[in-house]
Amino acid sequence: MTEISEKINEMRDGAIDANNREHVESDSQYIAGAMPILLYCVSPAIICATGFSEDEMANNGITEAAGYVGITDAKAVRNGMYDYTLTGNRFSDGQAFEVHCLCAPDTGGLRILEKVGGSVTEFLEFIPLGDGKYALQTSLERAYVTYRDGELKSFIYTRAIDSARYSSETDSIYPVGGQSGLDWAEASSAGGRDEYVAFDGKTVKMEIKPFFGEAISAEVTVPEAGF
Repeated sequence: MTEISEKINEMRDGAIDANNREHVESDSQYIAGAMPILLYCVSPAIICATGFSEDEMANNGITEAAGYVGITDAKAVRNGMYDYTLTGNRFSDGQAFEVHCLCAPDTGGLRILEKVGGSVTEFLEFIPLGDGKYALQTSLERAYVTYRDGELKSFIYTRAIDSARYSSETDSIYPVGGQSGLDWAEASSAGGRDEYVAFDGKTVKMEIKPFFGEAISAEVTVPEAGF
């Protein structure tokens, strides 16, 4: 999951750099900065929770790490096989904080819920679909990826606008992938989206809202040696 997220970021950033080499900064096609693709990095506490395992010593390490991401009185609990919870209080305001992690060993699926004051504030789902295909989802992001032998073969990534957030319950794809696929990854366009990036193995197509200005559409051919 980490490698896939990093490869998607590298491909998107390489395409932005290639696009910008063709335009001066004053050009309307110049992409002056863009939000990073988060996926598994969607929150520090969720990053911590990806380290849960059946190894009790490793889980003790998560309790220690929680302090570095603003969680006090942290406690890691193994609820059952591949079912874990990290609880504590948020240092910034004292609210009850919880991260619940579920793993599906038969599929390799992962689901992590982050809650503050009992309400879900973020989630991450990672589902291997077989044949080198994967689906990833957070409250704002979706990615449908083909990744084989350490190489990114293709992907579609979208980030919805804040008012079109996905629900951790009604939009969940855990544990087997639900309706995930190309259409699923593009579904955020129905409610509005801030970003669209698609790589078909040769070309990267992008619709990106930079930090300043209007959305920019661009298409970049990927060199055989990559970016």
